[in-house]
Amino acid sequence: MTCSAVGRFLTKFAQWCSKNPPVLDAAANVALTAFKAAVNLSDSNEAIRPFFETSSALRNLLSRAPQHFASNQAALAALSDGWVTSYMAAGHELGIEFEDRQALASGICRVLASLNDPAAFQSNFFGFLQPAIMMLGEIFDKASAKLDPSRGADEIKLLAVVVRNFKLGGPIINQGGEAG
Repeated sequence: MTCSAVGRFLTKFAQWCSKNPPVLDAAANVALTAFKAAVNLSDSNEAIRPFFETSSALRNLLSRAPQHFASNQAALAALSDGWVTSYMAAGHELGIEFEDRQALASGICRVLASLNDPAAFQSNFFGFLQPAIMMLGEIFDKASAKLDPSRGADEIKLLAVVVRNFKLGGPIINQGGEAG
C-alpha cells in the first residue's frame, strides 16, 4: 500500500518536482525504490496496484525533465536497473502488467531520446532493448515451454511502444551526428 501511495503522490506532484533538480532527483529515486520494492510485496489486493502507481510516477517525472536524467550517468544506470527489475516483476505472481511496463518504457524512452552523444545513445538504447529481445528469444525457443506464448505478443507490442515513443520523444542523433 505504501508503494502505491508514494506513486500516486509523485504522479500528482511530478510537475512541481521537475522545477527543482535536487527535488526531482529525490522524487525519481523514491519512485524507483518503491517500484523495485513492489516486486517483494505479497499483498494480492487488486485495488492496490503498486506497479501502476510507481511506473506512472516514473513516466511523469522522466517525461517532464528528460535532459536532466540523460546528463546523469548514475541516473541512466538506475533506470536501466529499474527496467531489468520490470522483467523480474513480469514473472512474479503479482506480475507487472503490460500497461505498467509501457508507462515505464515511455518515460525511459524520453530520457534516451534526449541523449546528444550518438555513442551514449546507441549503448543505452541497445541495453534498454536487451531484456525484451532476450525474453522473445526464450519465448520462441522451441525447447523452452515454461513461458506463455502470449507473452511474446506483449513483448512485440512493447517494442512497438518503444519505437513510437522515440518518434514522439524528440530528435535522436543518428550515426552521422545529425538530428533525425
